[in-house]
Amino acid sequence: MRNVLGLAFLLILAACQSAGPGNPTPGPPTDEAPTGPPRLGEVRAYSTLHSAGFEWQFSADPEARATCGLKYRAVGETAWHEAWPPYRIQYAPPSPVAGKDEAFDGCAGSVFFLQPGTRYQLWLSLTGPEGLLDEGIVEVATQSEPKIAPGAPSTTSPPAAAGARAPRPTPTGASRRRSAMPAPATSSC
Repeated sequence: MRNVLGLAFLLILAACQSAGPGNPTPGPPTDEAPTGPPRLGEVRAYSTLHSAGFEWQFSADPEARATCGLKYRAVGETAWHEAWPPYRIQYAPPSPVAGKDEAFDGCAGSVFFLQPGTRYQLWLSLTGPEGLLDEGIVEVATQSEPKIAPGAPSTTSPPAAAGARAPRPTPTGASRRRSAMPAPATSSC
């Protein structure tokens, strides 16, 4: 059974890598891409060193029948890359929890394995049964890797010898308490 599951996992992984996100798609030419942000709702974008994400909140699809699309490219590139489909989220809290009583109706998604310190364009689209409802471009920059300031103090530690164990940390004063304790009494019977 384990071998079957392992084989199924490898087949799925191979299929995802050959047709997954990041592979350039012929897609629409650059001049067909929208030039501004989506008109419906509000988009929040955020990033880390190697990923970018967004939350697009709108009220144009109350029945939640629309799907969201996401493509991306680095600023200056011409080819768009297909990303994993964003999640369509429709959430209404039954009761306020920890002060959170806002409903969310929209899409959220992420793009992974990006280059640090690079600006990217995210092409968001919302398509319902009747066709394209809205689309737009949002720019986001991945964070840059931290740099050590010139002249900053630095320390180095020698590598541990092979097989050596690191000393165990002891609480402050542990050695004093141990030495202050009387030796265990021994008796001979």
